[in-house]
Amino acid sequence: MIVGKAKKRRDGKSSFLTLLAYTTTRDDHHHDDVIDPESQKARLSQSKEAIFERLMGYIHRNGDADKSLITERFPDGRHQVLFDQVLCETNTLSVATAAVEMQSVALKNTRCKDPVYHFFLSWPETDSPTVEQIFESARHSLKALGMSDHQYVTAIHRDTDHLHCHVAANRIHPVTYKVADDAYDISKLHKASREMELKYGWTRTNGCHVINENNRIVRSCSKEKSMPDDAKKLEYYSDQESLYGYAVRECRPEISEILKADSIYWERIHAVLIRAGLELKKKDRGLAIYDRVHPEQTPLKASSLHPQLTLSKLVPRLGEFESAPRVMEFKNEQGEVTLTNYMVSSHYDDRLHLRDHQARMTRRLERAEAREELKLRYQTDKKEAKCPSFDAKNRFRTLSMTFRFRRAHVCVAVRDPLTQPRAGIVRA
Repeated sequence: MIVGKAKKRRDGKSSFLTLLAYTTTRDDHHHDDVIDPESQKARLSQSKEAIFERLMGYIHRNGDADKSLITERFPDGRHQVLFDQVLCETNTLSVATAAVEMQSVALKNTRCKDPVYHFFLSWPETDSPTVEQIFESARHSLKALGMSDHQYVTAIHRDTDHLHCHVAANRIHPVTYKVADDAYDISKLHKASREMELKYGWTRTNGCHVINENNRIVRSCSKEKSMPDDAKKLEYYSDQESLYGYAVRECRPEISEILKADSIYWERIHAVLIRAGLELKKKDRGLAIYDRVHPEQTPLKASSLHPQLTLSKLVPRLGEFESAPRVMEFKNEQGEVTLTNYMVSSHYDDRLHLRDHQARMTRRLERAEAREELKLRYQTDKKEAKCPSFDAKNRFRTLSMTFRFRRAHVCVAVRDPLTQPRAGIVRA
């Protein structure tokens, strides 16, 4: 069972009304509608007033009971309802008024900036959960979040290849008006999903928690470290491939296979890095990876490439650290390398963009050279450009005198009594 949490608005103005309209109604299209280009359906208004009117219309529209049909009620106050061909479960008075009920409760707590909570559960094609199992999974997830008594609406969607349900909940308790803590909510949802997988024998999925060989739910441990912050910012904001991204793409798979072997030696590790134009060196009390072409660049911490690439873990297996061997190249008269002990197949180039790493190297280099030429032209034009002089003080005096003369001319030329100053009145 796959768990997902929808992203919230950055301004904290998430709406119960728009969320419930998305999860419970299908006004724009239905799964069994026939697509006809000649009779296209106009998109309905998405304003809050129009959405609320449509929600209320489903239970009062000409007595049409098919739009809102309660299928089952339960002693604890929740009920299941077929609402606009979407099967829902809620503990509010009605699906149509759930948004108003949630908002009225949320207003009792003025400290909570965003009381709307939305997540979804999805099942692979190999699983076939029943309706009761889907709703039970949603309630179990809410219990794991500490919101079992909170207002919620669960809607089952079958409009995609994977059966899934959306859960819209109110973080404010309807009685105490206390807000539910959403810290570590993804971890709690993943653990609840693993518990339901064990209960019903569903396909096991990965996440913050996994099921081990003893059928116990344990915290998953990532074997690889996350990307350093500096490399992440470089690739995100500048679209520039970082040294970390290049090393991971070129060397990590082969380094991982080497470290899994029973018998390894320093030369094998060095050979992988040399072929990528990198070099493993000692730095302070640890190891770092340098660029052989531009060693002045900031090096990469070796453990970032692989967690076992440290002195404390390699020295007991391989002995004392050995420096990288010397790369010997023999060139012909034209300067071409004809023989070498380590063939360098690629090297890191900080001019290349991250989005181009799937393109051919020739195209990447052409684009990099074009960008460098454009930057050089910009710098040259910037130095040669001259800012026009602008004397604001004299300009103001000139304009002031000009309009003063124009005003005097109007007073003399126009004989309209309404524009002339009255006798005995001194004009300011």
